[in-house]
Amino acid sequence: MKSFRLEMLRAARLGRNRLPDSAQPLRQFLTGQRDSGGGFVNRQGRSDLYYTAFGLMCWIALDGAIDEPLRQYVLAADPAQLDLVHLSCWARSAALLAETGGDKLRTAAISRVTELNVLTPSPSFSPYDAFLAVGIYQDMAQEPRAERNLAEGVMAALDACRCRGGGYGGKGLKLPLVSLASAALVVQWALDQPLDPTDVAWLTDQCRSGGFASSPLAKGPDLLSTAVALLALSCSGADLSAIVHDCRGYVLGLYDGASCPSKNVARASRPWSEDAKMAEILMGETPMLRRQALFQRAASFHPTADDPHSDCEYSLYGMMALGICDGIA
Repeated sequence: MKSFRLEMLRAARLGRNRLPDSAQPLRQFLTGQRDSGGGFVNRQGRSDLYYTAFGLMCWIALDGAIDEPLRQYVLAADPAQLDLVHLSCWARSAALLAETGGDKLRTAAISRVTELNVLTPSPSFSPYDAFLAVGIYQDMAQEPRAERNLAEGVMAALDACRCRGGGYGGKGLKLPLVSLASAALVVQWALDQPLDPTDVAWLTDQCRSGGFASSPLAKGPDLLSTAVALLALSCSGADLSAIVHDCRGYVLGLYDGASCPSKNVARASRPWSEDAKMAEILMGETPMLRRQALFQRAASFHPTADDPHSDCEYSLYGMMALGICDGIA
């Protein structure tokens, strides 16, 4: 079985070389996304396994050192108590740390996937569920024989999500979404299943204005849809030569320092070394003024041209998308 995690990390590592000037502003941004809980923060400013999975992959792609609070935050989670999304994030993070907690935790993670029963055809199934569950099997190094059995159930569930006219829906949704079509393609790629050329063509056709929109009805492109579509099409072996230049320009247009809390916030009175900043953040001793000043010197990716928000998730999407464009060009 191929690996989503390794493919995403490979793309992100390529993407760091395409960042304007250097990767340091993005490193500064990610440094500011840590808190005293040890992980990377959510939109409420608290450590969160979901955002930690994205932040950790970004940090590794940028050759950042892994500190003990981060390692302990990830390994403290109990996979048997997590929902599918957070279980996937825990498994990916543990695999990135090369510490899956031994046989006991691996068994608990796979048992939890089985308990959640997400890989069978049902009105509540989504290709995103398959992406998450298959990723957990990959990251927990499940036995090959189990993977073959897994493929049969996944393919049957995916077939039930095909939309008339192309693409994939899910959870009763008849409108095809780029994210779900991308998930379906990369799952089939990972399981070494034959890809339907019409699925690849439908997804390729969703590119407009340099990026991919969430659905045929969406007003314009967004970074999430662009990153996952490029990943899926790259894995599928699609010819992206006609769109790669415009896609690179679109993604670079979403990268800047506009995520600063305020352009008027005074800068810190002294320069910080990266280790000192990280230590202060982890100890919970970073004054708000200095934290804002840190963001002023940072740069990050935004979800759309009209959305000033930034977080670890979109940082990874930006790096992945640039890396895939760089690998194709």
